[in-house]
Amino acid sequence: MRLLPISVSLAAIFAASAASSADVLTSHFINVPGKPCYARTYDAEHLRKNPRQMVRRIEVDFDRRNADGKPNTSPQKFELGFAFQLKKGTDWYTGNAICAVKGDRIGCFLEGDGGEFTLRASGKSLRLDADKFGLHLEGAKDFGEIGGDISDDNVFILPAAPRAQCDASTADVR
Repeated sequence: MRLLPISVSLAAIFAASAASSADVLTSHFINVPGKPCYARTYDAEHLRKNPRQMVRRIEVDFDRRNADGKPNTSPQKFELGFAFQLKKGTDWYTGNAICAVKGDRIGCFLEGDGGEFTLRASGKSLRLDADKFGLHLEGAKDFGEIGGDISDDNVFILPAAPRAQCDASTADVR
């Protein structure tokens, strides 16, 4: 039996890990027809049963090209649209997330010191985990803040949704 040098074996393990995590980007964004959207809306009954939850609607979306027309498909750096709506009103809080594939997940940070979150595959859905400091975005009239210690808005399962659900979050700011 011939043993491979440790460096070759470790390189193969790291390459396999990077390939599997890149599959989240590929399977949930790049290879999805049209403009992928993952969104969740919580009804009044759910919000009543979860009084520390502040989010009524939340979404993540993807375009294959950035605003400058360049491809948005590099696992090392790509952009996602991110938005949420609080249960206290109808305004949307929107921002760009700068993301990269990291191990078995996608790590993202929101522009303007809006916080960080991770995305993982959860079947055909995405699991979004906010970091311990929560997420902060600007809306048309004020700032919205979720997660961290101020609410129970730290983990979301976002199913694939029609693009119109994601486009609704930016209609107010266009």
